[in-house]
Amino acid sequence: MKLFVWSAPWLAAIGIWCLLSQPSLAAEDKSDVSKGASSEVAKGDSSGVATLQPRREAERKISPTDTLYITIVGETGLQTDFKVSASGTIQFPFIEVVEVAGLTPSELSLKLRELLMKDYFVDPQVLVTVKDYRADFVTVIGQVQRPGPIMLTGERKYDIVDCIALAGGTTRLASNTIEYTHRGETRKLSYDKIKNEKDPAKRIYVEAGDIIEVKETWM
Repeated sequence: MKLFVWSAPWLAAIGIWCLLSQPSLAAEDKSDVSKGASSEVAKGDSSGVATLQPRREAERKISPTDTLYITIVGETGLQTDFKVSASGTIQFPFIEVVEVAGLTPSELSLKLRELLMKDYFVDPQVLVTVKDYRADFVTVIGQVQRPGPIMLTGERKYDIVDCIALAGGTTRLASNTIEYTHRGETRKLSYDKIKNEKDPAKRIYVEAGDIIEVKETWM
């Protein structure tokens, strides 16, 4: 049996070959790592972009007394403010009265565009922004535990009884009479009657800007 003895030149050559082969192996490993990383990034992009983006808030709806800024792009003199009336309308050039309350700015842009295309413009681009939103609260005063503004939050509908409850309920000096001011008109109501109303359709739902006053008893 012959034993093959590696000579020094052969060992040196093998060592040099190993050294020269390392960069390519490292590059291959690095390439594999980068491929894996890019793959992970791609997966993250495809499955979670929304989590990396700022959350887009839903558009608020236009309400009476809001101030709108409306522009028809490219039309000089058709960029101005419009005050929404208490009835929820604006006076718009060419169209006259337009109902806007309850629409989002995007919805109103589309509505105005469609109305203008009927007789006046070929392809108008209408931009609507809300400069001033009305305050989303009602005011509860008089004989309640915590008189002051009550914030209206979310899409929930609030009635008079809800608002009085949020103000801490009535005091011991409260009478059965409530003065309710809605869109500038005031009427007197029986608190017992509206509190005991079981039919949701007959309950009195409030809007931002309303005022509820619980009157004091004289007994």
